[in-house]
Amino acid sequence: MNTDMLVGLLIDKRDVLSQLRQLVDCQAPLVAGGDSRKLLGLLATKEKLLTRLKNVEASLDPCRDEDPEDRVWRSAADRQTARDIAAECDRLLAEIMEIDHNDEENLVRSEEHTSE
Repeated sequence: MNTDMLVGLLIDKRDVLSQLRQLVDCQAPLVAGGDSRKLLGLLATKEKLLTRLKNVEASLDPCRDEDPEDRVWRSAADRQTARDIAAECDRLLAEIMEIDHNDEENLVRSEEHTSE
């Protein structure tokens, strides 16, 4: 895969992860407030974004088998840009996973409290 295509896919991945990150910020108040109707709507939107992310990841799969050192970049700046975007994607994904985990724990606690 050429490096321009790789950077484009990384940008797409970052964009989807940024949208997911914004969405999970809205999730906690809905969990805490017990607004299941709005939460289900948010989860439906989240599912669409996760499908988009899965498609981007599938497009990136061929790159995973390549040795990054063998890639030919137009410039060192382009290579650094790709690294920066990839690092931002990793950061966003970690944040999303942490928030989701916390929201899941809060939802379980809320359900346990309700059933008592």
